[in-house]
Amino acid sequence: MLTQTLITHIIRTAKIPFLQSRASPALIATTVVICAIGIALPYTWIGQALAFTPLPPLYWFILAGCLFAYATITHLIKTWFVQRWGM
Repeated sequence: MLTQTLITHIIRTAKIPFLQSRASPALIATTVVICAIGIALPYTWIGQALAFTPLPPLYWFILAGCLFAYATITHLIKTWFVQRWGM
C-alpha cells in the first residue's frame, strides 16, 4: 500500500513531488489515512482475524530505504519520459 500511494504523488506532476509541488489536501489526507490503516492493520483484531503478523522493527528501516530508492528511480524515469515525449 505504501508504494502504491507514493507512486500516485510521484506521477501526478512533472516537478519534484513534496518539494516543488504539493498535492491537494484531499490527496494528502487520503494518503495518510490509507498508509496508517495499512501499517496498523496487523496490530488490530481484524488483522488477527485475518492471520496477519506484525512486522519486526528492522523491516520498517529496510522498507524506508526501498521506498526512497523506488521513489528516486520512478522520478528519474518520469523526468526522462517528460523530456522525451512531453507531458
